[in-house]
Amino acid sequence: MLATATTRADNAYYTVNMQADIVTVAARILYAQDIPYVSMDDVLDGLGGTIRISEKTIDAACSGATAVLKLNDVAVAVPGRTFSLIHPARVHEGGLYLSQADIIEFFARAYNMQIAPATPTTTPPELTPVVPDAPALDEDPGLLLETLTLPAVATDITPEVEEAAAAEEKAIAPPPGIADEETSIADDSSTERAPYSDVVGSIVLDAGHGGKDAGIVGDNITEKEFALDIVMNLRRILKETTKLTIHCTREADKDLSPSVRTKTANAVKGDLLLSIHAAYAATHHTGGITIFTDQSPNPPQETLDSEMRRQLAARRTRGEQAATTAYHIAQTLAEEGALGPVTVRTAPLILQRLAEMPCILIELCYLSNPETVMAAGDETYREQTAQTLARAIATALNQPME
Repeated sequence: MLATATTRADNAYYTVNMQADIVTVAARILYAQDIPYVSMDDVLDGLGGTIRISEKTIDAACSGATAVLKLNDVAVAVPGRTFSLIHPARVHEGGLYLSQADIIEFFARAYNMQIAPATPTTTPPELTPVVPDAPALDEDPGLLLETLTLPAVATDITPEVEEAAAAEEKAIAPPPGIADEETSIADDSSTERAPYSDVVGSIVLDAGHGGKDAGIVGDNITEKEFALDIVMNLRRILKETTKLTIHCTREADKDLSPSVRTKTANAVKGDLLLSIHAAYAATHHTGGITIFTDQSPNPPQETLDSEMRRQLAARRTRGEQAATTAYHIAQTLAEEGALGPVTVRTAPLILQRLAEMPCILIELCYLSNPETVMAAGDETYREQTAQTLARAIATALNQPME
């Protein structure tokens, strides 16, 4: 018998690594004899999976694989083998529930998928970013970083200060009769130099998904279309405003595996791989930007061979560099506030394991949000989004690496 949670948390949250994307899902929690059970219908619905319940068996399908369970039984059958749950599978009001203790192992064995507990993202007040006080290097993938406190604006201006400011403004004001166009000419001369002409290096822009892999499908745009349009705009804007060399993993609607994407990036020896995506959340009001950097591996053990230790150490270094850059990108985006709250998290990124450079994955919007998906289908919105992101990238790359 399952009972609805009342005094305890009503939902469990998970991040799931699906190809090059990180998806966050929320699922209801019910209890059986004080054991928390998670709604598999909620989890699989967020991942594009299905559940079919018959009189004798339960088929739970996801990512091209099907696991067969039995009601009130711990046995699970997958093609070629079986395994056991800690607690029996249960059905409540026509939905499948697995114990919270079984979820991670079940997804690993049934679907070969990485799933990790996550802390729910609470949307902060407008212009209040969720970014770290310092780059987070070894963070739990579900742990949100601290809120950045922006400098307060002084409001205690005395009459004496106002009078002094007015006198100074009058002293520097242009005398009557000087044409406005003279000021415009002076302003124009100051903009002949590209805004971020000091920013140099080589970056690789990766438009997520593509071809048969549409990613998240919104009412009027797919994730693959959104990501490609943002990347094409980003490339143009960054070429106009910086001295960066820009490479793209794809410039058209075509299938690309993570290994092909990273081989492209490695071949051009980029300094940074930036993968652009959209996000999905089970709660449709979720919005804003989520920035992912690699979940840092454990320090290399002495028992490993020298090559493995070298690879793990290199990955940790790349993750630290990516975290620093992600922090500066998040800070600029949060200060502008145009794209909503900004969250920085860590997760085990496939691209980071294969790429020979720091990698950052940015989910620029939630296509599960009805308001956001309507905006994402608008060309002007995508152009403005690319402009905002380009400024954040250029600002971040102009910062000294610590």
